Amino acid sequence: MLRKKAHATTEWDKILPACVFAYNNTTAHESTGESPFFILHRFDTHVPWDAAESEGSKYAVDIDSYVQELAIATQIARQYAQEVNKKMRNRMKSVYDHDKRVCVEPSKVGERVYMMIPSEKQSSRDPKLVNPWEGPSRVLETSDNSAIVTLIKLTKTKSL
Repeated sequence: MLRKKAHATTEWDKILPACVFAYNNTTAHESTGESPFFILHRFDTHVPWDAAESEGSKYAVDIDSYVQELAIATQIARQYAQEVNKKMRNRMKSVYDHDKRVCVEPSKVGERVYMMIPSEKQSSRDPKLVNPWEGPSRVLETSDNSAIVTLIKLTKTKSL
C-alpha cells in the first residue's frame, strides 16, 4: 500500500496511519470473511473516498426500522463469522495434524504402548541424554481423550 501511495520516500511516515487503518479495518479477513470494523460496529467503515458517494443522499432513514435491521444484520454477521471461524479452525487443525503426524486412532485395550514423559526430560541434569519414552506399557482402559496404562514388568532375562 505504501509503495502505491507515497510519491517520495520521505512521505511514508505521513501515510502510514491511513494505510494501517485501511488494512486493519476495511479489508475482509480470511478467518471471518468480514472486516474487523464491521464485526465490531456492525456497519462498514466510512472512508474519505466514500464521502463523495454519500453526499446528496435523498433517502431518509426511520430510526426504529434501522435499529431492527441493524439487530438482524448483527445476528446474521455474527452467525456468518462463527461459521467461517469454525471452518478455519477445522482447516488449521487438519493442517497441524498433517504436519505433526498426529495419530487420531486411539489405542485399544490390551495393546502394548510406549508413553512419552517430557517432565522427566526437563527435570534431569542432562536433558539431552534422557530417554523421554517409558515402557512398554499395556493399555487397561480407554476413553475419548485418555487411556489408563500399566507398566509391563519384564522378568525374562537372557543369558549370553
